Amino acid sequence: MATREESHGKCSLCGVAYSKRQMLRHLSECAHPEGKSIAAVVQLRVDVPGSPFWLDVDVKANATLRELDDFLRGIWLECCGHLSAFEVGPIRYVVAMSDGFFGPDPNERSMNARLSASLPPEGSMFSYEYDYGSTTHLRLKVVAHRQAPSRRESVRLLARNDNPVWPCSGCQETASVLCAHCFSEFDAFFCDAHAGDHNCGEEAILPIVNSPRMGVCGYTGGG
Repeated sequence: MATREESHGKCSLCGVAYSKRQMLRHLSECAHPEGKSIAAVVQLRVDVPGSPFWLDVDVKANATLRELDDFLRGIWLECCGHLSAFEVGPIRYVVAMSDGFFGPDPNERSMNARLSASLPPEGSMFSYEYDYGSTTHLRLKVVAHRQAPSRRESVRLLARNDNPVWPCSGCQETASVLCAHCFSEFDAFFCDAHAGDHNCGEEAILPIVNSPRMGVCGYTGGG
């Protein structure tokens, strides 16, 4: 799923389109206007290196990692209730902590930890994985600690990449579906007219969705 051109997206607040790189500069003003500084938030960039998929969000500093996990599952990942984890340096934050033969892992923590106490410094990276079998890996960057207008939700979507366009392997028109069995190959994308000609059968055909989980474990889309 590598992409050579920088992907673009729209600001969820004003609807204006920017490149992935330009969006961060725009959001520093659009999402956090002066004079309306009420809630302490952490602005994050979430992406998958080498792919067109990215999100910009801000999360209340007193929210938990579990709330961020719920958001990522809802918008990008959830298919079968798989396990997930954040990794911040040597610490791994999970929903259900293990208690193995040698006792609890000293580097394992609960996702009930608050962002203010668990995230690395501004400018630092940390990671997230969903599904320990067919794993989807996400990279997260702490863009800034900011003040934002008050709201109810813990996580606010600021921007998201536009739907990537994939050419049909049969005619080069815009594809609408893919073959989950052939997804690692170049000829896995099809328009509606050519999907029926593919040898793997209907059970392998999944819709193209705006998510890095696309083509994995029967995922058909989130938020």
